[in-house]
Amino acid sequence: MADDIAKVTFLSVTGVVLWCPYCDDLQGGFCGDPRGQKFTCENCNKQFNVHKEADCDFL
Repeated sequence: MADDIAKVTFLSVTGVVLWCPYCDDLQGGFCGDPRGQKFTCENCNKQFNVHKEADCDFL
């Protein structure tokens, strides 16, 4: 029966990366969910906002 199969209700994410919308440089090192926050690119020094409802792609 399908009801006997255990269900996973929590996912643990170990890495979050963003691409700068100006220079396409990969930005990493985030602790927690970056959605709804403002960041400065470490490569081009331009600020960008991450939309509060941005989609997450699992790679």
